[in-house]
Amino acid sequence: MVEPVLYLGGDESGALHDPQTAVITAVMLMTYNPAPLRWIIPRVKRQVPRKHPKPGRISEFKFYMTTDPARFSLLSNLSKAEISIVAFSLYKGRQVIEDTPENYGVLLCGLLERCVARDQTRMDIAFDNHYTNPAKRRALQSLVQIRLGLTVQFVDSQKDSLVQLADFVAGAVNYARLGRSSVFYEAIRSRIVGDELQAWKEARRHWLETRK
Repeated sequence: MVEPVLYLGGDESGALHDPQTAVITAVMLMTYNPAPLRWIIPRVKRQVPRKHPKPGRISEFKFYMTTDPARFSLLSNLSKAEISIVAFSLYKGRQVIEDTPENYGVLLCGLLERCVARDQTRMDIAFDNHYTNPAKRRALQSLVQIRLGLTVQFVDSQKDSLVQLADFVAGAVNYARLGRSSVFYEAIRSRIVGDELQAWKEARRHWLETRK
């Protein structure tokens, strides 16, 4: 029997270099059947207007660019789908951490380590395109490949529904971690199979100690 392909789509909320962002969160959505998920965002966009509509231009539908009703509606719809969610957050306080591929790799690899089973061989992994600089993007891909033996495709979230949905989940988890609101987290809680918060210094130390 042929092993089915596990599709993974991820995104992050928060920024390492922003002193106003105490917590940065990365999430991964996992499913064996991504087709039904493609209809969630179009359906919600028709039902609830965006927060900052721009006439004549289709802007990206993101957690931080829309209304609370739209967020809740999307996450509620997502909670009914056949998916699993893993979240990994880093607490950095007011530190300004340079946004290098290696520093960002601490977050991304920490997430991947927590959601990829050792016996899972057929995977399609996509993550939001964090870097516009091709050299930095290649460096990050190389880090993931060397450290975990995984191939990650960095994509435009507007062109990948699983990654775009991950943006909303990342926002929901990050809101809860920051104490801003737990309403959105509760809407998707039933699909979360892993959710860990770690101090940046601890995660960075683990990265250095286990680096190949």
